Amino acid sequence: MLTILNFKINPMQYNKNYFTPLLFIILCGSLFAQNNGLNDADFNLVRDYEGTIEDADKLQLQLDVSPPEADDITHNYTMPKVKFDVDLPPPETRPTRVDLEALFQTQDNFLRFGFGSQLSALGELGFYEDLGKKKRSQLGIMGSHFSSNWGRLPNMTFMDSRVNSFLNYHSRYISMHIEGNFEHDIDHNYVYDTTQGEYMDEDVRQRATRYGGSVQVINHQANNLDITFNNTLGYNRYQDNWSNKENIINFDSRIGKEIDKFQHFEIITGFNYITRNANQSYGDLKRSVFKLGGHYHYRTNDWLLDATLGFGIGDVSPRKKKNQSKFDFFPKIEARREIINNKLQFFARYDRDIDLISLDRLQRYNPWMILDSVDVQHAGYDHLTSGFQGGIKRFDYDIHFGIRATRNQALYRNSYDVSRQNLSEFEVVYDSLMITYNAHVDLGVKIKENIHLYFGADYFTYKVSNNEAAFNLPKLKTFTGVKMSVLDGKLLMRGELNIFAGAQGLDETGNLQTIPVPVDINLKSEYRFNKNFIIFAYLNNAFGFVENYQYQQFYNYPSYGVNGLVGATFQF
Repeated sequence: MLTILNFKINPMQYNKNYFTPLLFIILCGSLFAQNNGLNDADFNLVRDYEGTIEDADKLQLQLDVSPPEADDITHNYTMPKVKFDVDLPPPETRPTRVDLEALFQTQDNFLRFGFGSQLSALGELGFYEDLGKKKRSQLGIMGSHFSSNWGRLPNMTFMDSRVNSFLNYHSRYISMHIEGNFEHDIDHNYVYDTTQGEYMDEDVRQRATRYGGSVQVINHQANNLDITFNNTLGYNRYQDNWSNKENIINFDSRIGKEIDKFQHFEIITGFNYITRNANQSYGDLKRSVFKLGGHYHYRTNDWLLDATLGFGIGDVSPRKKKNQSKFDFFPKIEARREIINNKLQFFARYDRDIDLISLDRLQRYNPWMILDSVDVQHAGYDHLTSGFQGGIKRFDYDIHFGIRATRNQALYRNSYDVSRQNLSEFEVVYDSLMITYNAHVDLGVKIKENIHLYFGADYFTYKVSNNEAAFNLPKLKTFTGVKMSVLDGKLLMRGELNIFAGAQGLDETGNLQTIPVPVDINLKSEYRFNKNFIIFAYLNNAFGFVENYQYQQFYNYPSYGVNGLVGATFQF
């Protein structure tokens, strides 16, 4: 089907509002181009806003589970508050595909659809409603379906379906937040024939289904005792087509007391429970940890101190051994000092905790791992980092250095099955003690109110104990981007350049090989015709237009080439 749009422009009455939609349509047409090579994998650079001393009272150092990777402390320039707090994030890695996050953040109900160059289809629906005469309750439902039916490799074929919902209730004294979610993902492996150097069209599917929910109760009004509380109970379930079934229960409780305008103290309790019933020789897996601790918060105009001292009881040892420790301390300390008001701030953090790694999380990061024999263990870590943050006029920065010691670090090691034409997959292996050194730089410049530039880089050095290398982990990652708002805010554009370098994997003979440097250029644009109608065009991995360019995130596993998506959003 071909749709032709005609624009009638009077040369004597030309203005930029006529020309912008025409440029937009030209950009949309270019998205359907295909690359002859095998390319691409998606790197989502998630960046958490850190805050200033004045905002420091919002910081909460919890006894929670943290991923075994270096921190990214960055900035979030234009993220307006929206009604839809239902989170539908894209998969953490997956084969590279278009980032679906909208540039225009809606505060209304909406319907969004699109079609892409890989015969991909997108459909999203968001619904929000205030309930009751006093509107003390809010109901939100959001659904998303994104799929690709064709690609140059079988692992370009995927299907992701998601439904999330929430119900909020606010009374005079407390608030309650209830959330539910459902996800169903299908990914495809491919077979690499080492004798012919070809990628075979054998269909090996990985199916993952996830669902769960959480209930949170907090008080938002001072009582006679000036005691605050925040309790959250969550449940998540994972299952796949390899008979893996995993259940995760998390509970977190924080009871606090305001000492004075500078000090706050909390008692923290928590419980983490994971059970996995798999039809494997090593049988069922059960791990549980109970945590108890205290959190002290001190803040002035120049100083911030957050200190948490807790301990864990249960399966706190990273490796599953006989006579393993059932007790461990988990301190967390952060100090910040405002050296030059609003311009220069020094900070230092130390964090020790355990990481109850789930099969769900392993599969999200690498959907091509061997699921019929995966061994799920958990990790422990000590993390020390310090640096400087601040800003001068339109320029802000974050520079810090860190060292992390991870006991039982999970890695994805290349695996080849010679009985099946060397099926390329990955097995999960664990390094008994991996030391990671990290240097991080993050810079942002606001050229004008409507133009923002940002740059970031991380350099890593890994020291492993019982593996050949830190498999498939980059030594250098950089990102450069620009955000623009033009035509009185009707046209939003964003461009990003991501580069990863230095990651290593194993070839079919067991030798270490360095992955070719992935270069990922992503372009996004959205044009708002009126308050109810928006059109968008996204181009992913534009560098893939280069002939014979090979994009690999994991060694010997090139995936997406140039791909794009065009569509429209209706708000009502």
